[in-house]
Amino acid sequence: MYKPAPPRPKKTNICRSRTGCKTCRQRRKKCDERKPCGLCMRLGVACEQISQTFEFRSVLIPSRSLKAGLRSFTSPCVSNPPSNTTVAGTSINLAPLSTPQQKTSDVVEFYMSIWRLHCLPALNTAFKSMDTIRGQSSLITDTMATLAASRMSRKLPQRRLFITSDSPEFCFRPDSGHEAFSSELYGSALRRMSCWRSENFASNPMLAFATLVLFCYVESSMGYFKGFYVHSHGIEELLRKSADRIFPHGAGLLAAWVEIKMQNWWRRAYFGVPEFFQDYPTPLLCPELQFVSNTGSGRTATILWILCESHRLNTAALIACWARPGKSRQMREKTVSTFVDNAAPTSEQPSISSEIMARIKRYSQKLDEWRAYVPSLIEIEANLNRPKLFDLKAPEDEALYFPSHQSAMNMAYYVVARVMHCAGPLQTFASASVHNIDDEYEEIEAWIFVLLRIAAGISWEDCVCLNAYTIGFAGLLLTCALSSRSLKTGLWIQEWLETRLGRDGIEEGNFPVFQILDAVRLVNRERRNGLDVVALFQTVDDGGGKGKFGSYSSQLISSMLVYGRCRSTGELASYHVSTEGLVAPR
Repeated sequence: MYKPAPPRPKKTNICRSRTGCKTCRQRRKKCDERKPCGLCMRLGVACEQISQTFEFRSVLIPSRSLKAGLRSFTSPCVSNPPSNTTVAGTSINLAPLSTPQQKTSDVVEFYMSIWRLHCLPALNTAFKSMDTIRGQSSLITDTMATLAASRMSRKLPQRRLFITSDSPEFCFRPDSGHEAFSSELYGSALRRMSCWRSENFASNPMLAFATLVLFCYVESSMGYFKGFYVHSHGIEELLRKSADRIFPHGAGLLAAWVEIKMQNWWRRAYFGVPEFFQDYPTPLLCPELQFVSNTGSGRTATILWILCESHRLNTAALIACWARPGKSRQMREKTVSTFVDNAAPTSEQPSISSEIMARIKRYSQKLDEWRAYVPSLIEIEANLNRPKLFDLKAPEDEALYFPSHQSAMNMAYYVVARVMHCAGPLQTFASASVHNIDDEYEEIEAWIFVLLRIAAGISWEDCVCLNAYTIGFAGLLLTCALSSRSLKTGLWIQEWLETRLGRDGIEEGNFPVFQILDAVRLVNRERRNGLDVVALFQTVDDGGGKGKFGSYSSQLISSMLVYGRCRSTGELASYHVSTEGLVAPR
């Protein structure tokens, strides 16, 4: 009946939108959105269009875990702390730096306080004079802060949300907040270093040397062996070209590099493949750098070097006893126990053993020289009657105490080096006989008992805090568990590790304690079954793993290659064994 209503007319003919020109927006006028618009044409000005753009910025925001970790820390092993801290287990107030701002300088300043508090006590004394070098370039400061952030991330484990195993490897991870800051700072330092040219290294070799040594420590802390080898090779090349300008002032940093280099070798030895020890004629330290043993700051570096060389040669001798032409590969592929005849060809086996034993003897002489230069250590010698009294006297009854943690560790390194120099067990492997085997093991068992006495008196808290950049005590105990024939010794070591792991410290000596504990459990399990495990290797060469970012372990080991000997017959065995079932239930 009615026609449709006419359309409602617009009040204006101007198109409403949010894309008007800049002039119309400033004058608060409606823009017709022409190119150019009518208003700009009347005013005679340029019509500037506004386009939506995205702007990326780097924003630094402290994570929740970082804020929680900055409020208080506990450290029972700190020397010369800042004035606003207390030690001996009490909380440490870091209120002035408890909330880092978004400025990178504030974050670096915070981690430099962590460097002085948690890193310096565990590092070589040469790092105490790093402030004189750090003033030459902020690159040194960033790298020091990187190492401090990495250290804090590993000292503050976080429980994982999804737990797939009872092993601490799958239950905990390093603090993600500190770990993220460490990665950011390290990336910044690497970008600066990548801009250097050959003339930069030539003009200031001492600065380059200090930077590369710090890089080695960072890579070692993260368990990235490939990166460590790159920086370590760079140090060797730099020393070949500019040694006259680096020494004698850089002798302390050289000792620090040797210490971390030996720690990395030890971590690759546990657990690597047998081929890792094949190149035994090549020393771990080139002869041109072995003068570090004559420096005052190189005492610890020297004993670590002697220990690792002795361990390398001892293991090479063991592998030579198991190596058989045409059989070694077949045995590695088998997954069941296989006992083999030890009748080695007389044209090969004696020559290999004699050459290795001659090298071991030379390092035994070097060990005597080192002991003569360290008169401050208490006199300890192996008493051959002590192992016979092991049933009557526990190591706790004769615990050894030292004036400092460093003295205790140096003596422990010395004792394990003596274990590696004992020739009696190697002779039994060559003959594949158990006749008078207890007499052949008498000396080595006596030295192992000395190490157990040191373990009974040493502070585990000090081991966790101060062994971060050196070979850990737990790793020394694993070596002795493999070298001993006593089940009581292995069980004592297993109980010692289980107690410490349950108390505190997932990582010691930059190595996961639970991985060492699993290996000791394997040794004891096989010994109960009548087989002495003398060496453990991986079945696949993983190069040390893929690093420890987000984890306390760089390796995922599901099976191991075992070199063992039958306790009743003396026959040698080589077989694969699964690592499943070694974790004790929670």
